[in-house]
Amino acid sequence: MENSLKKVKELAKMFLRMPIHESELSPIVVIHPIWQSGIINTKKYGLLNILENPDKMEDVYSEYEDYIDAYTNVSTLISLLITNPYKLVFFKYISEYLNEKEYADALRIAYTSSEAPNIDINVSKSELIRFFKNANKKHLMDEKENQKYNNLPEVITVYRGASTDKKTEEAYKGISWSTSLKQAKWFAERYSKIDDRCSMLVKAKINKKYILGFFDDEDEVVIDYNKIFDLEFLK
Repeated sequence: MENSLKKVKELAKMFLRMPIHESELSPIVVIHPIWQSGIINTKKYGLLNILENPDKMEDVYSEYEDYIDAYTNVSTLISLLITNPYKLVFFKYISEYLNEKEYADALRIAYTSSEAPNIDINVSKSELIRFFKNANKKHLMDEKENQKYNNLPEVITVYRGASTDKKTEEAYKGISWSTSLKQAKWFAERYSKIDDRCSMLVKAKINKKYILGFFDDEDEVVIDYNKIFDLEFLK
């Protein structure tokens, strides 16, 4: 465990030094593995605009490297240090160093924190499927979720709702589905009133052995979508 944490900290320090990308709301909002804002509080300089002070960045990096060294476990580090859009790709790079429980805990945190894991530009859907196949469900899910998973029938009806840039039958190809039609409808329609994206709602069946995870909050099932059958487009 100590060796895995040491390696995770080394990689976190590499992510720390990645370029800071500006957004339309910069300096208030930036895109970076560690910082969500370009204005941060530092011990040495107080509030600092890191976009406008490149000469001070070595001091900032040193301070944050000390923060990284203070973490005592992988789950807390990935949960509190790494920004949500980077959690999955960070997991991708640390996964080989983790023990069975660390792996499952970190994968759950990274996946459930991601707003759109199915379209992550740094982690493909085939990689996500592989990650979940390698995870021990006993650690990936809590006791209640494991119990619900164990009580599932051998063939399950699942639903997927999504908002897409254009209507396409390929949009069903995601790992995030639900056992609840109501929940899938919510995902299909959540952006329909604020932009021009199309809503898609599908229904399918899958054998229980191809369900890779069950998360109770949204009746969500993570599946290998290559194994679904009786696919039906509802919308």
